[in-house]
Amino acid sequence: MEIDRRMFVGGVLGLIGASPAYGSSPPSSSTAESGGGDIQPYLGRLQAALDDRGGGRFLPSTESDLFAAHQDARERQGLSGLNLHDGLSLAARAHAADQCERGFFGHVSPEGFGPVDRVGLMARTFVGLPGENVVEAMGYDGVVAAEWFMKRWMDSPGHRENVLRPSFTHIGVGVCQKWARTIAVAVFGQHFAELDRPLPLKMAAADLVQTVADAKTDMASFDLSVVGRNERQGPFDPARPVTAPSGVYTLRPRFRLGAQSIVVIGPIVELSA
Repeated sequence: MEIDRRMFVGGVLGLIGASPAYGSSPPSSSTAESGGGDIQPYLGRLQAALDDRGGGRFLPSTESDLFAAHQDARERQGLSGLNLHDGLSLAARAHAADQCERGFFGHVSPEGFGPVDRVGLMARTFVGLPGENVVEAMGYDGVVAAEWFMKRWMDSPGHRENVLRPSFTHIGVGVCQKWARTIAVAVFGQHFAELDRPLPLKMAAADLVQTVADAKTDMASFDLSVVGRNERQGPFDPARPVTAPSGVYTLRPRFRLGAQSIVVIGPIVELSA
């Protein structure tokens, strides 16, 4: 029996209301047709948004306060605290800045990329199950207190579920302000393993096998899922060559849980033969 637990995503609170959880980001037509080939321009947008802070500014103090608020909320429920993860923090800041830069709001970018894609692009060593909370404050010229964002997440069932999900172990927080609009993003992760070095975005299939083998994780095997599509290829043995065709894939490590197995999320990679 195989358990495929993909992603836990809370609702979005703000002008657009709450969205349900979903398993993978809905692709745009161009992404679906090209098998993930549009991931490079999106990665460029995320990196540019990080560099210019979405045309506004990041709020490190608010980010720290939000991290502390998550710890307090979990402690009150008798739950373990969350560890900061650099890759998840990059994903959170990049999404917050991209929304500030381009003026959209939600989990899914205008191109159709979602939380799994951002974690796969920005958290190059993370292996696990991600989730995301997003909230915006409009019409505030000053700095919005972390308590304002946290209250809205805790008052929303989907967001609260992510904050208090017992299986989550890690978090990254990003807060970006541009003019009178502030976006806060929390990216959560149930951590299964950490690659010993960031996975290169572009690599040969043979090098992917070697990198996975060198990571010395407990993964039994791995799948590859085409970015923007639900289809998966594999499982592949970390000790044997990958036979997948060239394309853009999300690494999907597989771990054994007794007689069962669970398929999780790893970095995105563009494979060449």
